[in-house]
Amino acid sequence: MKFRKSIKKAVQKVTRRAGQAITNRYYGNKKLNIQQIANDVMTLQKLVNVEKKRFDKSSTTAQLIGQVNANISGAVCIDVTPIPAEGITYNTRNGASIKMVSWHCKFQITQQSATQHPMKIKVLFFSVKESVIAPATFLLSYFEKNSFVNGGNTIVDYNSDINPDNYKKYRLVKSYNMTLQPDPLATTTMIKTFNMGMKYKSGVHVRFDGDTTTPTNGQLLMVVLCDSGNLSTSTASTLTNIPLSAVNTGASLLYDFKAFYVDN
Repeated sequence: MKFRKSIKKAVQKVTRRAGQAITNRYYGNKKLNIQQIANDVMTLQKLVNVEKKRFDKSSTTAQLIGQVNANISGAVCIDVTPIPAEGITYNTRNGASIKMVSWHCKFQITQQSATQHPMKIKVLFFSVKESVIAPATFLLSYFEKNSFVNGGNTIVDYNSDINPDNYKKYRLVKSYNMTLQPDPLATTTMIKTFNMGMKYKSGVHVRFDGDTTTPTNGQLLMVVLCDSGNLSTSTASTLTNIPLSAVNTGASLLYDFKAFYVDN
């Protein structure tokens, strides 16, 4: 009997101390410390050994970029949403959704043959909050046309404003601004290489239509905008109020995108 009572007292003592410790940690100043709870949950999540899978998407050919493509916009929007097929390997998924935890993208931008001017370039990554959207539709949904370009009804470029009616549907998650400088001697092709990446605190859910690779939510879009240059290799631009109208005055883009995710 004495042994049982001793055990009971010891358990009660430990329980009281544990309860006091929890109170002190999470109820400082008699208020629930939500931030401390969130931090502890994040710490526990990091201790869980969950294998991260990888989805790769790279440019198979160079993507031409510029302010214009003859008389239409030279803006580029590429869907880089990870869409692994169902399976059991390192680059597949189990179920109808995944949780993207991070991504990394390496870029190489090369001037076209007639480009001999400083070219400002903006690379943006957007998360679509609602249902998926076609990349071409997204450009004219999030951005307004450049009103200074005469004759171009759909010219979205480096200087385009944000459309106040639709911008809340999307979230800008990462941006990078750069200037591709010309070679001062005009004897070599200038190349710029850079990296972008993003690590999510809680992850981003990407959901699919059943067992297909068609996403229904969690879309990730990459946008490239330029302030000058005609990317067309054959047709000069007749638009006015643009810095350059000659052909081959834009640049080409190569990218290597990797998304890391876990089954969800």
